[in-house]
Amino acid sequence: MKNMKKMIAMLLCVLLLVGLMPAMAFAEEVGFAESISTENEAAFAAAKGVLTQSEAVERLYSDLTSRTGTDSFSVYLTSGQESNPVNAFSNLVNRAIAHAGTEDPAAGDYLAYQSSYELIDHTLVKGNVSYYLEVELSFSYTMPAAEEDDAAFWSVYNTLNLSTISDTQEKVAAIYKYLNENVTYSPMTDIDTEYVKVTAYGALSDNHEADTLGFALAFYRIALTAGIDARVVYGYDPEDNEVYWNLVQIGDNWYLLNAASCYSDYLRGLNDYAGYYWSDEELKTEYNISANRYGYADVNGDSVVNLQDLLTLRRYLAGIDDITIVERGADMNEDTYVNLKDLLMLKQVLANA
Repeated sequence: MKNMKKMIAMLLCVLLLVGLMPAMAFAEEVGFAESISTENEAAFAAAKGVLTQSEAVERLYSDLTSRTGTDSFSVYLTSGQESNPVNAFSNLVNRAIAHAGTEDPAAGDYLAYQSSYELIDHTLVKGNVSYYLEVELSFSYTMPAAEEDDAAFWSVYNTLNLSTISDTQEKVAAIYKYLNENVTYSPMTDIDTEYVKVTAYGALSDNHEADTLGFALAFYRIALTAGIDARVVYGYDPEDNEVYWNLVQIGDNWYLLNAASCYSDYLRGLNDYAGYYWSDEELKTEYNISANRYGYADVNGDSVVNLQDLLTLRRYLAGIDDITIVERGADMNEDTYVNLKDLLMLKQVLANA
């Protein structure tokens, strides 16, 4: 079963060469010189229809977003790239599927985990003063046609009515609550012949069934469309189960979230995911991920953890004042009770600060 799931995970990401590779293989972006070096070369390019690398990235992005089946074109290589032209081309794909934040919710991770390509043929050609690469490639997708995919997405998104919610955390809570309560967790099995469960469409269409990847992709697109930056993360939980989850930004911090009903992790910190394996460890340093869950130790709800929280909790437990607390922050050990144990834990947190 685990081997089957690993094969499926690989199918969901963009192909690096002819074989299938996880999308994380394209995580490192490489800068390129975009201009053609001489007028002679520019004339050669015009005659041959050779694309600059920026134009090739735009071409690939258009192919993927429109669910193109096949394409062929030529693209210039910069000095030194002729020694490994296939790697140079894979970096162009990387740029085409790069995370663009809230500016492009249906791209980035949404494309990377639901599309793949095969480099059918490639030819390195020497131009007047530099090389260019002729490529022929085919694309495949786990997600449906763009029109069908969009229809399922907007049906759910409009139902959420997120534009009426001003607070970012409350928006995230609304998205999480919808997915956790309305989508059935249904992992891929050896008898599954279609990949709809590992798509956002699987989570958002009428069937409402998805694996953890389907949950993560649905959350990703909904959050970005609502103006909340997010990412999709791939790895393994402490029981060695393959799992996908999200990073989501609230204020200056990022938190971990898994809306799948089998996990029910809401705005956790890195400490909560200590036993998880991340396929892309660089994400941990690329984003300012909170060590603790959202609201941890913030007893009075002012978004700052300090002595005032300790005083508030003392008064609440003593019952000497009509004190209001934020239970999410006050329940330090998450045992559903606010008591002396939590007070002692809060003291330790402040002592170590």
